[in-house]
Amino acid sequence: MKSFFPKFLLALALFALTTGFGLRCSRTQVSELPAVTLEYWRVFDNEDTFTEIIASFHKLHPNITIKYKKFRYDEYETQLLNAFAEDRAPDLFSLPNTWVNRYVARMQPMPAEFALPTYRIQGTIKKEGVVADEPIPMLSARQLQVEYPDVVFQDAVLNNSTILALPLALDTMALYYNKDLFNQAGIPQPPRTWKEVQSITPQLTKRSDKEGILQSAIALGGSQNVPRAFDIVSMLMMQNGALMARLDGSPVFDKHPPGSTRDTLPGPEALQYYTDFANPSKTTYTWNNQLPNALDLFTQGRLAMFLGYSYHMDILKSSASQINWDVAPLPQVDPNNRVEYANYWVEGVSRKSAHAKEAWGFIAHAASAEHVGTYLQKTSKAPALKSLLPAITGKTPPHPYNIFTNAVLTARSWYLGKNPLVAEDIFGSMINSVVEDGIEPNKAVARAVNQISETMDVKKP
Repeated sequence: MKSFFPKFLLALALFALTTGFGLRCSRTQVSELPAVTLEYWRVFDNEDTFTEIIASFHKLHPNITIKYKKFRYDEYETQLLNAFAEDRAPDLFSLPNTWVNRYVARMQPMPAEFALPTYRIQGTIKKEGVVADEPIPMLSARQLQVEYPDVVFQDAVLNNSTILALPLALDTMALYYNKDLFNQAGIPQPPRTWKEVQSITPQLTKRSDKEGILQSAIALGGSQNVPRAFDIVSMLMMQNGALMARLDGSPVFDKHPPGSTRDTLPGPEALQYYTDFANPSKTTYTWNNQLPNALDLFTQGRLAMFLGYSYHMDILKSSASQINWDVAPLPQVDPNNRVEYANYWVEGVSRKSAHAKEAWGFIAHAASAEHVGTYLQKTSKAPALKSLLPAITGKTPPHPYNIFTNAVLTARSWYLGKNPLVAEDIFGSMINSVVEDGIEPNKAVARAVNQISETMDVKKP
């Protein structure tokens, strides 16, 4: 026995050296790994929101460097499309959830499994750096369906089987309101339902024959001067029971949903509700296209209610610090059957990347429950992972973003076409045709459905 173990250990050491299995490396040897630089393009978030995530990834994979580049939203798609056309696309890039099908041909799907050289410190007495290929945990479509809200599976999975992207966070719509304007009108609480919104609108609206609308109750009824009007009208239609699209993505919100016995069409009825706020003949008249952008009007203290997302909170903290405002859950048609609206970004990999595995390794790392928390903390966004929701909602005192976090599981979106910006323009025209041209909502919605159908190139079976 005394002679066997030294020979066995010598043989094991020779095997490790010749095969590379479990290779122990000095820092010099680590630096000799092939250097990989991944270019990462995003919008809104500064690089410091990823400092810890990038550092922890680089510690595990010291040969991989992340080059982060932030763009303005209004320039982002032009830069991205030009980069793809000129074969200089980034390795990783971020997209709004409704843009995934627009970029599907440019995206490298998540691989089923692969390994990357990974650096570990091993040993108890003598610490040594060890580099070895380690498998990178990847999700199956089924796992994604279990671990993320339903809306993520709908938006980010191709043909119910191929994962195209992953979110780091999930944003939902909420109601921002001016507490001082509510107090002056004698309204103690923000509305919980859209019927309540209707009932308090006259109390919060101030008009004059000479100057028009001096104070607006809520930014509803417009197109160009209401941020995310597409989202708001879509949300109202869904809350009202409309089926926005079939499983293949084709729009049907001009029709009765299957099994419906109601007399009115829920899609056009929701459009009627929305546009009534811009109709001078209605008691809810509180908005027109001559007013400033809703966000600007809110910061001026002349708008009582504004529908927005969690990212609007940071904008209002800096631009409306003089306003006594707060945020409340999104009003509902039926509070017992809540429908929220999702507007979020996902992270994907370019099909033209020479380092697709390394890029997907970084996304898997960044989106994991172990590491995404630093991003969520710095951006104050709601988690996309279900496993992290109790960690936020269970905090005492309540987390300030609970209103958004609590809405994640019932959040929806619907557009799966190739031209989301065109679809948004079509919704704007649909709104204007009712408000300005007096077109019946049924006809306006039917025309919008036909126009949006032309933008579809469905991705679902």
